[in-house]
Amino acid sequence: MENYLKNFEKRFSNLADYELIQSFNHEVHQINWGDFRQYYLEALKKEFYKRGFDTSSIIEGSTIILSEKVYLDGKTIRTIGS
Repeated sequence: MENYLKNFEKRFSNLADYELIQSFNHEVHQINWGDFRQYYLEALKKEFYKRGFDTSSIIEGSTIILSEKVYLDGKTIRTIGS
């Protein structure tokens, strides 16, 4: 299963910033859960950190919050509702 995390990490590292945000927005309000999604979200979170994004609006501790779609404002991820 660790290979899935590495595959997602590689995939996200090749995306443009707006594509990375689209990847996050695709997960908002999704109700499916499982190992694959866990690895997907972990890799997504790592890529946000790697790019130096301010993720304070969507990450609390180790939890990624998927209740609202987001956009990138410079290096800050903001929820659309804010």
